[in-house]
Amino acid sequence: MPIVNQNAGNNRKATPSILQFQEIRNSVFVDTNINWQSQKGKSVIKFGCKCFDENTTTLLRHVPFSWLYHMVEKREFTFVSPSKWNDPFENLFYEPNLMVGNSYVNGCLCFTYVRNAGEDSLWKNYQTENKEPLTKLDYNFINLLDQLSVMAINKKCSVYVTLVNYDYDRKDIVKMCHSLGGKKGVCYHSLEEYLTYMSIKRKAFVNENEVRFFLVSDHHDPGKTVFSLSNFDVKSCIKRVTLQPLPFMYDSTRKEYYHDLQDIYHQGMKDWIQNIFGSFQQSRLYDLK
Repeated sequence: MPIVNQNAGNNRKATPSILQFQEIRNSVFVDTNINWQSQKGKSVIKFGCKCFDENTTTLLRHVPFSWLYHMVEKREFTFVSPSKWNDPFENLFYEPNLMVGNSYVNGCLCFTYVRNAGEDSLWKNYQTENKEPLTKLDYNFINLLDQLSVMAINKKCSVYVTLVNYDYDRKDIVKMCHSLGGKKGVCYHSLEEYLTYMSIKRKAFVNENEVRFFLVSDHHDPGKTVFSLSNFDVKSCIKRVTLQPLPFMYDSTRKEYYHDLQDIYHQGMKDWIQNIFGSFQQSRLYDLK
């Protein structure tokens, strides 16, 4: 377990408690807000106050089809620099060339850990500018940690997993940024403190139930925004692939064909997914049949 500076930030007002981590796989460190418990003879994973079965807990992620294709063809698990995040309040805490201790936070991937009735309505939130077809990927959490451990060891880096903190609003976040150094340059006492602030998101997004995977290394390539771990066993980690629904047709002359068109929508993409994963699901969000 890495050394945690528990006193870091105690002299600041309205600041979060510094995260603590446990090394649950070689080179994979998990926020202690995620822990394993035994209940009625079964092992469960507890995300904050939510409990899940160890064997069935899945993390969700919406990605363009090209992302999935690249992952399968190149066997790469890709992290993206936080500098690419769209929310300016999250980027307030990120310094792309900042070394904390002997480490750089090079990349991050965000997942959702709670399934709910409204998840199928979120496709439009992840739509890319080029309108590329989307897929929703279900990752097995335990298998993913196992894979990340193997890949991180080979890459001589580490992966840190945190739950997102939704306790603060925009004013709180701006004040925290200023207390850390603001425009003069954010200053952190430890990697744990850095990841604590990198895991803060505004209250407005609390329904996302997000968990973040940070790629941490002792070296950094300035200007690079994509970082990959090699030899990723896709099939052992991705348990389900769901295709986005065909947008509903409001033109009354074509509505009657919607169900048929849904079945043939990007048929080549469907065939490729089925050939790789054995099956797929099609979102029927707008399908009346």
